[in-house]
Formats: sequence, structure tokens, C-alpha cells
Amino acid sequence: MVDEVKKRTDGRTDILITSDEHAPYETAIERAYAVETQQPDGSIQKVMPKDLCYATVCKTSKGGRVVDSVKTLVFGTLSILLMFLFRSTVSNTINTSLVERHNGTDRNQNAGKTRKTRCSSF
Repeated sequence: MVDEVKKRTDGRTDILITSDEHAPYETAIERAYAVETQQPDGSIQKVMPKDLCYATVCKTSKGGRVVDSVKTLVFGTLSILLMFLFRSTVSNTINTSLVERHNGTDRNQNAGKTRKTRCSSF
């Protein structure tokens, strides 16, 4: 999925990526975007582009309702994150609502993906 994002953005790194805290996302983003740089001692180190931001949202639910939401900046700087949020036309906060809405629509259109139902997908 991360490779597809990189492909569709022509490898640009001036982007904001958001997700839940699913651990493989961080590794996949690093694998796709990290650049190898040679250090003064001759060693090679992988470094993330400075203009790429990756932030996570961890939601805590109780009784079917979200009671807490913790947002964490994983890659990038706070100033670049704020710039991305300021220029956004859809949101001014770190969130995963667009992906969640897409997933909800997809589930509703495919009975096999619908939760807690007796529908059949065939």
C-alpha cells in the first residue's frame, strides 16, 4: 500500500501520511522513503526525508464510543506538520477519517465485509 502511495505521488516526499498505530505501517514507510546517506566515518545510514510527515492516531473506545484519541508525530517536524494541516482543504487536525469513511462505504457495499450480519457475499 505504501509503495502504491509513493508511485501515485511520483515519489514526492512533501506529503502527510496518517494511520492508526498498526506497527507495520512505520516499517513500510521507512522502507519506501528512507534514503541512504554516507556518514563522515564512511558508514551508510538510512535517513527519512525531512519534508515527509507520518502521524498516527490511537483511539480508545469504551461501550462502542471513542473516549480518547492520542495523536503522535512519528516522522517529520512539528512545523512541517502544521504547514501540511494549514494547507489542507479537508482537515486541520491529524485524523484517519477519510480512510475510515472509505472502509465503511466498502464494507456496506460488500456483504462479505459487513460486520455482525447474516448476509452472504455470494
